[in-house]
Amino acid sequence: RDLHLSIRRQRQMCIRDRNTLTGELNRVDIIARGVETLQSGHGEIKSQRYSYTGDLDTEVWYDQKGRWVGMEFKGKDGSIITYVCQQCLASKD
Repeated sequence: RDLHLSIRRQRQMCIRDRNTLTGELNRVDIIARGVETLQSGHGEIKSQRYSYTGDLDTEVWYDQKGRWVGMEFKGKDGSIITYVCQQCLASKD
């Protein structure tokens, strides 16, 4: 099952997903937030932003082809941690 494809096809959904750090199941609501532009090592990437809320509070971005391109969340100390794909190519679409 392609969870990411399912997410992209809906505006909002609720799922139970396995936490890759703890192995526990998390209840997560996923909300599409709109298209934004992220900066990668290869230029700008037009991407769809999603908010994961519930047992996780994370922002995630996927490019127009559905590939993961970024993530942002709060660390245990309250700092903001951001990952952006630096090897992703800028979208030509």
